[in-house]
Amino acid sequence: MNTRLRSTALVVLFAAMPSALAAQKSLTDQIGDLIRFGSCGQPLCLVTGAGTHQTHFLISAQSASTQLSEFLTNSITASVGRLPISATSSGTTFKFVNGAPVQSTSSFGPIFAERAATMGQGRYLIGVNTSNIAFSKLRGQSMDKISINLTHQDVGAPGLGNDPTESDVVGIDLKMKIRLQVSTLSATYGVTDRFDVSVAVPIIASSLDATGYALIYNPTGVITGFHNFGTVQAPTSSTRDTVKGSSTGLGDITARAKFNIKNTSTSGLAILANVRIPTGDESNFRGAGAVAANALLIGSATYGNFSPHANVGYALRTGTSENNALLGSFGFDQMLNKRATLAVDILSEFQAGGDAGKLPPNVTFSAASPVRTVQGSNIPNEKDNPIALSAGGRLLVKGYTLLANGVVPIKSGGLQANFIWTLGLERVF
Repeated sequence: MNTRLRSTALVVLFAAMPSALAAQKSLTDQIGDLIRFGSCGQPLCLVTGAGTHQTHFLISAQSASTQLSEFLTNSITASVGRLPISATSSGTTFKFVNGAPVQSTSSFGPIFAERAATMGQGRYLIGVNTSNIAFSKLRGQSMDKISINLTHQDVGAPGLGNDPTESDVVGIDLKMKIRLQVSTLSATYGVTDRFDVSVAVPIIASSLDATGYALIYNPTGVITGFHNFGTVQAPTSSTRDTVKGSSTGLGDITARAKFNIKNTSTSGLAILANVRIPTGDESNFRGAGAVAANALLIGSATYGNFSPHANVGYALRTGTSENNALLGSFGFDQMLNKRATLAVDILSEFQAGGDAGKLPPNVTFSAASPVRTVQGSNIPNEKDNPIALSAGGRLLVKGYTLLANGVVPIKSGGLQANFIWTLGLERVF
């Protein structure tokens, strides 16, 4: 790679990342702090002037804190994993005829989906891009309106709710802003005319800015006064807490290989396999903490300047709280002129098997009269089957390909942003 290209790639990569100071605590730890509401060293900080009632929510608080942190971390990890890496063979591809390189494609290709064409023996692609993700919804629920409920420990006679004090509930409303800036340096090399290998190295800047609002209430309408925040001298039934942190560093590196099974002047078929290596920090929203792999069958065709393509496959994720999934993307790229290409895709994922993530469960007050159930969380307990529309374009400028793309959700699933933008720069040698 020449000095000019190396300098350009480094400038784009690091200029795209927001400056961030490493947090003293991990971002997942700060989510736990968010619902602690104090510095008592316990999962929940309550005060009381009568007995040991302040400990009766600790089991629920510990469980909810762990489950919520793990669920959010896994949702963030899955969302980063769903953001596709730039196509392995973008720009113009080549094949060798009688020892000379001959252009084998007319369009500059899709941005995130794949086409069957490979780079051509001895040719390589260097690219850098950055994507901005501001998460706004979790399974369709606004990140500004997430709620969880902590319930009282069953004490005394068996049966939750047989004493008015057991009916107290700590209701917590969360407003969360989680942002990622994912800047990726990728390289693809044509080993043969039919076989490419590539690697993608992401640098991720993650940030968390969240506020928790807590209120102790009793569904019966009876104010017991046994559970409070604040101090013994100044007890209060409500409080709030705020956390803020950021982290920047290496994400999960991905290695890919593509083999072209069939290639004619009008159609092609290929297989693509990639492996995600857990090099990122899971506790700071920069990695999955486990190996993942997927395989895709790629079909593409060319009709003049119009090139449709389809990718179908399966994602295998080894993390204990990650879900395997069926993958599918369908779209086209249209060459507008000799320098510009429009690319449009539908990106989809369908969860395979049961849900590996756990949410705070609903709790039934079986001894209350009447019997009632308190919702553990307002996050829907459903499968994550996100579908998104990706649209963008490529522009050839003095041998470099500039790309711009936007992704918007069509169907809710997992953790999603209202809009994800991507800007990038590539060159084929």
